[in-house]
Amino acid sequence: MGQSDFWRVILLVTVGGSIGGSLYWTSGYLSKVSKGHADGANDSWNASFWFWMANAFTGIGGAWAALLASLWAKRAPLGSTLEDTLELLATCIVAGYAGNRVLPAVADRLTKDLLEKTLQKTKAAAAEAQQSEVEAKKSSDEAVIARKIAEINAYLASNAPATLRETTANIETLVGILQTTPTRRAAAFALAWLYWKIEQRVAAIEVLRSFVAAKEANKTANDKDTADAYWNLAWYYEEEFTTSGQRSNRDAAVDYMAESLRIKPEYRKDLDDAEEFSGVRTDLDARGR
Repeated sequence: MGQSDFWRVILLVTVGGSIGGSLYWTSGYLSKVSKGHADGANDSWNASFWFWMANAFTGIGGAWAALLASLWAKRAPLGSTLEDTLELLATCIVAGYAGNRVLPAVADRLTKDLLEKTLQKTKAAAAEAQQSEVEAKKSSDEAVIARKIAEINAYLASNAPATLRETTANIETLVGILQTTPTRRAAAFALAWLYWKIEQRVAAIEVLRSFVAAKEANKTANDKDTADAYWNLAWYYEEEFTTSGQRSNRDAAVDYMAESLRIKPEYRKDLDDAEEFSGVRTDLDARGR
């Protein structure tokens, strides 16, 4: 479409729409005259110039709406032939007349839709912001937990003497973490080792057994964390056997080591190199496990 065609369409839409709006204004006048004043018919009609202009402008809006609809449907008569020109002009006149009736309702509907969409977007944005806040808090909480566990592990690795108050505080911290997330490996292993260091061996073993049970309940019991927990349990029971000489402790150590190797067969090399597991290794071989 050239520049001349563009201005021709603008002129046709403007003229056609204003004529249609004027016809609507005229129909209001005719209705008022035909029904008279006694019944108060058409009290909303006004003979002023500005009232006519308002109808004409509304008609232009209706014409543009009709043109837009025909453009969307790819059926707009934009050609320069006489037939296309008359079709576009007639369409705009009819749309200009209908626009005075339809456009207010359409505008009201569009306004409601816009407000509804704006409200939905606002709610979505608020929900997204709330989710981001929750995720940020979760990340912050995770960082705090990781720092606490790291501090406790540093204390355990240092073999530095600790007060009863400090030990109790560390135990309470780790117990609280595991109550929230019982499958958190770092907390479970740190708590078990802390109990073991203060000679609460039964509690240390129970922590790892509870960790394995939580992994089984969570259907994640065949991973490295569980294999490592079984390995540590085997070590704890072997230490108990070394101290007490009770055969049941050696049997438990063998069973737990077998479970660890079942999940991670590659741990067999580590077992072969571990002097503290020589007895467990001998029993495993004897039992063909």
